[in-house]
Amino acid sequence: MNEEAKIREAMDSLHASDDLYDRVMARAAGGRRRRRGHALPIAAAVGLGLAGTLATVGIAGAIVTADPLFFVHAWSDHGEDGSSEWDVYGGVNDDKYLYSVTRSYEGVGAEEASVDMASAVEGVGLSCELVGYTLTIDSMVVDSNCCGAATYTLANPDGVGYDPSYGAPGELALNADTGNSSDDGLSVLQMLLPHDDGFGFADTCVMFDRDASSATEVHGTIYFGSFGELDALLAGVSWQLAGHTGEWDSMVYIDSTTEEFKPSRVVEAKAYEDEGGARAYLSPMSLSIDVNSSERDEFICDRVALRLADGSEYVVLEGGEETTLNTYFRYLGKREGRDVITMVFTGLVDVSQVTGVTVSGDCDGNTETYEFS
Repeated sequence: MNEEAKIREAMDSLHASDDLYDRVMARAAGGRRRRRGHALPIAAAVGLGLAGTLATVGIAGAIVTADPLFFVHAWSDHGEDGSSEWDVYGGVNDDKYLYSVTRSYEGVGAEEASVDMASAVEGVGLSCELVGYTLTIDSMVVDSNCCGAATYTLANPDGVGYDPSYGAPGELALNADTGNSSDDGLSVLQMLLPHDDGFGFADTCVMFDRDASSATEVHGTIYFGSFGELDALLAGVSWQLAGHTGEWDSMVYIDSTTEEFKPSRVVEAKAYEDEGGARAYLSPMSLSIDVNSSERDEFICDRVALRLADGSEYVVLEGGEETTLNTYFRYLGKREGRDVITMVFTGLVDVSQVTGVTVSGDCDGNTETYEFS
């Protein structure tokens, strides 16, 4: 079956209109570009059609439709021409070269994963305002690893203050100017999660899309992970702007928070296990590795690779002088008393093509390797 027939079959299964089919075909033909020089993969275009057709949610009496281009926005290269590179420095004055980093945004079978995830994308449509800024959360998706992504718009008619020279390439670094004692400034965009004692902060990486953003309006994606359980994440999340106001001798911290949003759809992760009982949970957008109990020394992960059905592998993480870092972040959390390492990928993964996961790292000076199948 050729690609056009596959699209027609997918549209027919949804009783989609000919107009939707025509628009999907136009996207697949590359009428607009996902990445510079690359037409959108055809099956990804089907996923966009599915997302626009299926994913709506009611907010305060209104119907908010999920962004039909969610996957183009959330898992693009953010205007980085497919990959980005930067050097890491350290030392007393941050002037000692440590290693270089390469990050790729091209996923493993991302077009198929997009189809699988399309119905889980939800429209959010929540906003908050602070010192002239308006933050709007457009759409989001979550998985059973307590990870996900939310697309956002940050606007200010007087200009959005951010500095692309800070952080990793494409990372939003707000630069409230505290050097001027009379300035009001925005310095934080963060995601809040409910906890027993109130709200805590999600682990996030906030990226902006260079090609889609302007001086007064920034579009991008918030990639996030929760340190808690999935039930807590589904109980409600919110997003916050924070900064300061007033002069140096009387500066006051200020913030503004959206209403809560309760996700109702979850992308399930597939479980893999090694001979010793350790487990890895893989979704199209994240990996959670349950490798050691709380009674053992901490496991420092330095290489993660997905083994594919065709015999090749996709390297997610590999440390060294030339580091590969195809994740937005990774963090150490807990699951039922065990240490868990979680990471969010920079490209979507076709889980059906992953036969196993190889993880290696250091534990108390010894190299340990796990082969999950």
